[in-house]
Amino acid sequence: MARISPNTRIIFLDMDGVMNHMGYMKGLDPIDPECIKRLNEIVEYTDAKIVISSTWRKYTPFNTLAGRMTKMGFIGEILDYTPCIDREYGYSAPRGCEIQLWIKRNIADGDCAYRRYIILDDDSDMLLEQRENFILTDFSGGGLTINMAHRAKRALMGLENIPDQFIGDCP
Repeated sequence: MARISPNTRIIFLDMDGVMNHMGYMKGLDPIDPECIKRLNEIVEYTDAKIVISSTWRKYTPFNTLAGRMTKMGFIGEILDYTPCIDREYGYSAPRGCEIQLWIKRNIADGDCAYRRYIILDDDSDMLLEQRENFILTDFSGGGLTINMAHRAKRALMGLENIPDQFIGDCP
């Protein structure tokens, strides 16, 4: 993958617990259309691109997962998968390390100053310096909820510390 601009907004996306949840484990496709709708709202508002950080990347080919999400109504662009450190280096590491490695490899000028990203995940194995970019979802609590989508939009646009009344029509 070509290196991308430091101005590109990225969503590092887990699947289980974000794009599905305990209340939606129906049929053959474990992706909740309501979660897709919320992800679409984030992408439309922020022009963010998706990088899959889910363990699904270990057993689902990229084109298969991208096609499945498109079939479910996803309208955005899926750029890539994060690297699997266990496969590349032979040892395990927190998901935050895989995200950090992806940034270093793919963001032009990808030093630690890059902050135009969020992590949507129901596991908390992120790095301390990623805490401002991390939105913890809940498998038993509905996955990507409306409130989390709102928070994601604000974080990606740099509005997280500005009261709603001063923002205007930010959903």
